[in-house]
Order: sequence, then C-alpha cells, then structure tokens
Amino acid sequence: MNNVLTRIEALNNFFENKNFDNALNVISSIENDYLINLNKQYLDEYLQSQIYKSHILFFKNDSQKALEIALNIKKYLNANKNPDNYFMDLVAIIQVETFSSKLNDALEEFNEGMTFLKLLDIKIFENIKYEISEFLNIVAIYYGEIGNFEKSIEINKECLRLREEGGIKKKIMSSYNNLGRAHKLFGNYEESFYYYEEALRLEKELGNTKIMAITLMNLGMNYDEYGQTEKALDCFNKSLEIFKISDDTSNIAYCYFNIANSYKRINDLTTALEFLSLSNNISEKSDNDLQKMMILFHLLHLH
Repeated sequence: MNNVLTRIEALNNFFENKNFDNALNVISSIENDYLINLNKQYLDEYLQSQIYKSHILFFKNDSQKALEIALNIKKYLNANKNPDNYFMDLVAIIQVETFSSKLNDALEEFNEGMTFLKLLDIKIFENIKYEISEFLNIVAIYYGEIGNFEKSIEINKECLRLREEGGIKKKIMSSYNNLGRAHKLFGNYEESFYYYEEALRLEKELGNTKIMAITLMNLGMNYDEYGQTEKALDCFNKSLEIFKISDDTSNIAYCYFNIANSYKRINDLTTALEFLSLSNNISEKSDNDLQKMMILFHLLHLH
C-alpha cells in the first residue's frame, strides 16, 4: 500500500504545481495497474486518479470529457455509498457546470452535496474536512457567478474555517483572496481590505510573488474605487515591479491601465494619458484582443 500512497502524493504534487503532463503520466500508470489487476487494492487509488484527471481535463479546456469522467465516478460512489471521494468528485462536476454556464445543473449537484453533508457521521466528517472545504469553495464560487455575494461570503467563511483547522496555508491564502473579492462585489470595502491584506501577509510568508502581485492589483482597485488614490497607486506600482521581473507583459499592461485610471480619477489627464499609452503599446503586441479593445476605448476617450 505504500506504493499506492506514493503515487497519489506524486500526482497531487504535480497537480498543485500545474505540471499536468507528468500528472497524466502517473494517472496512466494507475489506470494500467487497475485495469490489469482489477484488484480492490487499486480501486481507491483509481477513483482518486480519475477525479484528478477530470480536474486536469477541465484546466486543459476539455470540459465535456472532464464532466463525463466525473459523472461516471459519481455513479459508482452513489451506488457504493462511498463518502471518501464523493466531495472531490462533486467539485469536479460543479466547476465544469458552473464555468460552462450550466448553472441549474451545478445547483442540483450542490444541493445533493449539502444534503449528503448533513447526513455525515461526525467521525467521517472529521476525516474528510479537506475534501469538504474544497466542495464548499466551489459552491462559494458558484454563488459568486450568479451574483449572490451574501451567500458566497457565508459559504467562503465556512470554507476558511475548515481550511484554518487543516492548517494548509496555501488554501487559507486562497480563501482570504476569495473573501476579499466577494466582499468587494457586495460593497463591503472595509471587509475586503482586511481579507486582501491577510492574503498578502500569507503570500509574503510563502514567497508566492505572482499571486502577491495579483492581490496587490485587486487591493489597488479597491482603494481606487474607495477614493484612496495614493494607496491605490502604491499597490499598482508594487504589483508592476513584480510583473516586470517575470516579464508578464499582459499584467504589466493591465497595471499601467489601472495606474492611468487612478490618475484619471483625480483629473490628472496628462499623466493618465501617458500611462494609458504605455499600456496600449504593450497590449498591441499581445494576443489578448479583449484587453486591446478595452485599452483602446479608454485611450480614444481620453484623447
């Protein structure tokens, strides 16, 4: 069984680091062992590998195949009353349905999952807290997608509580960012500032500079909308420096665009035009047509 655990751990590491090709190689190895042996020893490992496969196919934009695999796993889990992998499989199903705009289907899966959750024995609940937190996370995203930010905040807080109990800082950081965004969309700027600042604290501790740059940009947009231009510009400039180091041209252009908006908000149109022109020069060389159109529209408006 040690070999089983090692392969799942390797699969999880590849998945977390978005090394999907190596992850798929591990999944292929697990599939071969299970199909050759058809042994119960390999069954749990096989089920987990298929759930990972569904997630990976979703990220690779093969939503139809991802959903097909996840629904097949769900049929087996329902038939065998197996709670161990149930919630991670629901996450795979709901994320595909949510981002494919099949919101009624996603809601049906969510309601089924919540019913199942209420019936769980407390010992089972304690053993699968991580899986339940992942389920609650995707449900919170679902509510954000349909504009019910109050419900999204409520579920995000429960997700955060479980993640804090689990102590996985990367997941806690993600929940802080989710709550920052949900509170901003709900109009709770003070709460949004708090959660984004908490996310930044953990991102610095973990050395996750790319996520830190994105959080700084989100925080800057909050400050800008809240009328605190100086703080907004400070966040945008810090974000810009990080993106310059990694030569992330798309986000460099976006930072310039946000800086231009801040100057425009305080009626410094000359400086706003300067930064918007910088943004436009970079975006013209990219493949992001939506970003090009957005920047060009603002550029023409300022002229």
